[in-house]
Amino acid sequence: MHLRIGGVPEHFNLPWRLAIEEGRFEPLGCTTEWIDFPGGTGAIMAAFDDGSIDIATPLTEGAVTAIANGNNSRLVAIWVTSPLLWGVHAAGTSTANTIDDMAGQRFAISRFGSGSDLMSRVMAREYGWEISEESFVPVGDLDGARAALPAGEAEIFMWSKSMTQPHVDDGTFKRVGIYGTPWSAFAVSARCELLDTNPELVRNVVGEAATRARSLAADPTLPELVVDRYGIALADALAWSEQVEWRRPFGRIDSRGLQPIIETMTELGRIEHVAQPVDVISPKNGRRTFTDAVEHTATVRREASPNLFAEVQLRIEPASGGVTFSVDLDDINPVWVDSIEHGVRSAAIAPRDGGDPVVGVHITLTGHEEHPADSGRRSFFLAGVQCFNEALDIATTTSKVGIL
Repeated sequence: MHLRIGGVPEHFNLPWRLAIEEGRFEPLGCTTEWIDFPGGTGAIMAAFDDGSIDIATPLTEGAVTAIANGNNSRLVAIWVTSPLLWGVHAAGTSTANTIDDMAGQRFAISRFGSGSDLMSRVMAREYGWEISEESFVPVGDLDGARAALPAGEAEIFMWSKSMTQPHVDDGTFKRVGIYGTPWSAFAVSARCELLDTNPELVRNVVGEAATRARSLAADPTLPELVVDRYGIALADALAWSEQVEWRRPFGRIDSRGLQPIIETMTELGRIEHVAQPVDVISPKNGRRTFTDAVEHTATVRREASPNLFAEVQLRIEPASGGVTFSVDLDDINPVWVDSIEHGVRSAAIAPRDGGDPVVGVHITLTGHEEHPADSGRRSFFLAGVQCFNEALDIATTTSKVGIL
């Protein structure tokens, strides 16, 4: 079988390039080729949709957003667990000196849906800037930004700090700040059809790449390799090599790490539908469901400041699909219902026992108790979390073994 593997032409993907060059995937029963995507994550996710890539390493936020919106791929692993440090750049001749100085300016982005697009929106929100679609100018890639900023076609450009350093050094860009992602930098995604037909091959290929990354991270010549292949100054390559963290071989995706991405991109209007981490992770990554129906009651009671009280009774039954929720009560504040459902869904995504997410269940709220002064949104949220986790502790569940 021939696999097309790709990602941005950056040092984060050096383990993949070396593994292909060294023939490490051939014993797994496949031939491989590497495809560079200078246009970034937006171009990668488009390639999944048109079927021109099989496995790739997009930025985590870009992959999650695209998959939640229907992309033809699923996450199978986190590739770089450390955050990406984005350089925030103006033209070399700009008088701006800080990120605050850039308010109201236009962002150069590789394309809509790319990391440069999404992270520009995240940063703009944090700084309280008003933006619109006219605030973004697609320029294709790093080379496009190198032309656009000096020409005045856009004023701000966010890209990997280490990869833009040579262009800061030569005066093309002026770095006015650094912005770090609040989540892991890169993921591994695979085409849905490949996951359906050959999940074991995906597991083995990603595991071999991660093993090569582990040996590379321990190689004292890594900075020199980065200098030779990517034209980065030795001091910058050294700093990067000390900061980057690749995934462990066969480590699973922690769905709790994806929840902040989904919430942020939903709030920014980039995710079009209600989504949960289980919607973007490959089902081969491991999920579990209840074998039999369980009824359970949990009480949250805390005598402190503030006092908390809430009691919740749930019936959890096997069902098809994800997690559905209904109410079999007439006399409950709908605000409490929303809080309980939020708690239940949060617990299903990231159970207290640290195991796989729970899917394929229907949860019915069958009873509750409240206190006139001590009950509120938080108490009922906590009661929903606690009731689901306690029910999970006593339930018989069936797990599907993950591919990673």
